[in-house]
Amino acid sequence: MKSLFITFLLLVTFSSFSQTNTEAIKFNDDLVNLQNQIGEKIILFNSIVGADNATFETVNPVLNDLKNVVSDVLLKAENLKAYDNNLELKNAFLELFRFYNRTVNNEYKEIVKIIFVDEKMDVDRVNLLIEKVISEESILDAKFKSVQNAYALKYGFTLEENQIQDKIDE
Repeated sequence: MKSLFITFLLLVTFSSFSQTNTEAIKFNDDLVNLQNQIGEKIILFNSIVGADNATFETVNPVLNDLKNVVSDVLLKAENLKAYDNNLELKNAFLELFRFYNRTVNNEYKEIVKIIFVDEKMDVDRVNLLIEKVISEESILDAKFKSVQNAYALKYGFTLEENQIQDKIDE
């Protein structure tokens, strides 16, 4: 009888851990899926801007779509309930999403204006804006990855490579 009770206790404990692990993974995956929505739009935006036949008329609608997606994703992320009240991961994502929101509404918008609207393209200004975005994003991304790794370790799961992020980083 004692061994049956211990077996039952182990099964209940394992089942409880497994359920927690699944819920922790789901919260992480929900946030990553939101991030991927932004990533896909950034990849599209970069390909349109880099096209030989790019004009303000072809780029601006893609920029506006990117702005809308970032805004929607930020709102969805803000409304997600943090798993196990773990606000550190959620806040790291929100900080990154707010960065995306500010960047597409300011730096990206200015880059499009300089390249496609201004009489003379200020290459130095475009490069400065791009370097600023890359620098700020790398800091926030490193912070996010550190928090995400700690979260995965705490809840006992392994993170997988994000192929969309890899495409953006290329």
